[in-house]
Amino acid sequence: ARRMQHRRHRSLDAPVEIDGDGRSTLGERVSGTDLGGERAVDSLAIQRRVASAVEALPSEQREVFLMRQLQGLPFQDIADVVGVPVNTVKSRMRYALERLQEALSEYEHHLEETR
Repeated sequence: ARRMQHRRHRSLDAPVEIDGDGRSTLGERVSGTDLGGERAVDSLAIQRRVASAVEALPSEQREVFLMRQLQGLPFQDIADVVGVPVNTVKSRMRYALERLQEALSEYEHHLEETR
């Protein structure tokens, strides 16, 4: 039962806990806050692209990525839930991050502007 609970995929638009007292979506967590005008439009485009890129990941990579990023699970816990060695989980995470970096490379300039 525990394994199935953690393996359910959440919608990227579903609320997630932030800082223990607020709620946010993955897209909002990525985009930052309080943007105006053109930057808000850019931010919305980035949110949609991030959601699309995550959804496009192979299911095994997406599963590991979401458990790590949204639930904050350590690699060993993910390995226990998924039923594979911890090094397999780390490899899936690395491949997921590489795919996301490639898919989102066009937005790299935006991330540098918001730092």
